[in-house]
Amino acid sequence: SERPTGRQPRRPRRAETRQDLQASRQEVPSVRRCPALLAVGFVAALAGGADCRRSPDPAMLFAEAEALRAKQEKAASEQAIANYRIAMAAWTRRGDKRDAARAGQRIGATYEQLGSLRGSLQGYLAALSLAEGSGDRLIESEIRSDVGTTQARVADREEAYGEARGQCGHLEPAHLLG
Repeated sequence: SERPTGRQPRRPRRAETRQDLQASRQEVPSVRRCPALLAVGFVAALAGGADCRRSPDPAMLFAEAEALRAKQEKAASEQAIANYRIAMAAWTRRGDKRDAARAGQRIGATYEQLGSLRGSLQGYLAALSLAEGSGDRLIESEIRSDVGTTQARVADREEAYGEARGQCGHLEPAHLLG
């Protein structure tokens, strides 16, 4: 009932593993016998680990996103949104709410450029929450204007239009902020 395959029977893996372990124990020095090996490994891990945690420069990502957005092509705009998101997250981690808010504002503008008003509104609202904590009243005012305008454009009922007008009520004239 078994068909011959012409192959030699394979030795069990367990035996190979034991032999491999015995051979490796003889070839590799123990950490206990060689504390310098432990120290070198630790330093190498620290040096390598620092590079792994570095995020891309958010200013560079933002600049790349601006160039992509300027192409006014769908694929480029989608990549721009991704870059803005990464830059916004990096600036937020660093505590730079102003620049994070600016990146969020560009996310909203790029979605608007793509014709996605709901995506645009989400971007602007995320930017507004950052701008409110940034201490920069000018960018907060600009983003409130973006939120209000976009809310008015997506309003499907009278109450939503009233919410949009409420955002505009928070605005201050630019000459008072400048």
